[in-house]
Formats: sequence, C-alpha cells, structure tokens
Amino acid sequence: MATISADKDCITAIVTFNCEPEQQAELADKVRAYIKDFISQQEGLISSHLHLSICGKRVVNYAQWKSMDHFKAFGEKAKTRPELPAMLAFKPHAVFYKVDFSVES
Repeated sequence: MATISADKDCITAIVTFNCEPEQQAELADKVRAYIKDFISQQEGLISSHLHLSICGKRVVNYAQWKSMDHFKAFGEKAKTRPELPAMLAFKPHAVFYKVDFSVES
C-alpha cells in the first residue's frame, strides 16, 4: 500500500502518457496489464497506482520504489518486454520525486 510521507525513504515515479480521449481506455488496459503482469513482480516496487484523467487525455502511473537503483534495475529488464513498444508510442514522460511534505485530515 502506498504511504505518502516525508518520513518514508523511497522514491516516487510519476509516469504520464498523453493520448486522445478515444485512446484512453485501450492505453489504460495496456498499462494496467503491464503493471499487473510485469511491474508488480519487480524487486523494490512498493506500490503502483493507475490514474485516468477526467478529460481523457492522460493516463498516469504513480509508483513508489524502495530506491532509484531498484527502479533502474526494473528499467533494464523492461527494455526486453514485447509490450513496451505499444506503450512507448504514447511517449511516456517520467519524473522522479521524494515527498517533502504531507498532511491528512
């Protein structure tokens, strides 16, 4: 389960895919299967959450990893995956974060 806390020592990878609204469901299916069948099996993954924009123009994967080294090891394995080219066609953009502050009500 994702724990979003400045006290937690992990990295957050937010990967955004841009698409047309009529492509969102198909793209989400591909990314969901990739997460379920491959990413979820990788050492160092804490959690992964798929988000669909209300406007239909984006699919976002929010994932927490134990370290950048774990993410890089996953990235090397990912290069050989046959489903990768179909997702790369949507030009995913990854940005890495560390939590600085959080509040809950």
